[in-house]
Amino acid sequence: MDPKIVKNLALAQSNKVRKIAIFAAAAIFLLWLFFASTVTIDTGKIAVMTRFGKVTGQELGEGFHLKSPIDKANGYDIKVLKEQTEAQAASKDLQDVKSTLVINYRLEAGRISEIHRTIGVLYKEKLIDPAVQEVFKGATAKFDATQLITDRQDVKADAYNELVKRLSRYGIIVQDLSITNFSFSPEFSNAIEAKQVAAQEAERAKFSLEKPT
Repeated sequence: MDPKIVKNLALAQSNKVRKIAIFAAAAIFLLWLFFASTVTIDTGKIAVMTRFGKVTGQELGEGFHLKSPIDKANGYDIKVLKEQTEAQAASKDLQDVKSTLVINYRLEAGRISEIHRTIGVLYKEKLIDPAVQEVFKGATAKFDATQLITDRQDVKADAYNELVKRLSRYGIIVQDLSITNFSFSPEFSNAIEAKQVAAQEAERAKFSLEKPT
């Protein structure tokens, strides 16, 4: 075969391969650009947009969105969340008390960028958990141990109101707080039980005396 023909065929083949490579690179770039420029936010979430680690101030709600390829979406739940915490404190009469607290809360839309910028994704560990511990200690310190049992709703109301005040300034809305149980030292629990037994026996003795013969 004529060397010129062979050379032209080789050149044509090389050009073809080059064009295919350029086309493939362009297709890959366009595909990357498409995925980098779009984001889908799941139901019940809001995304805080950051650029090179800095909050842009933009918050995206659920659904499909276009975005800058260099921006990153940081998702946060805006549904009502439930957290359970074990707390320990002392009553007004210095009795040790333990309890399980359950908190229902949600993040305030429009302030999540602030939460991300000032606190970060570990807002529960940094804010909520310590606040629950503190308000529980503050509330129980106002009541004697026996009052913690008889006036639990007052204890709950005190702790709830303080928790709402503490967390609302950070954009965390507390919807409910439950104190599911109180437990005391064995010595105090035994003393309470003995007191109840004595009261019951006194009532029975009174009833026996008042009963007609």
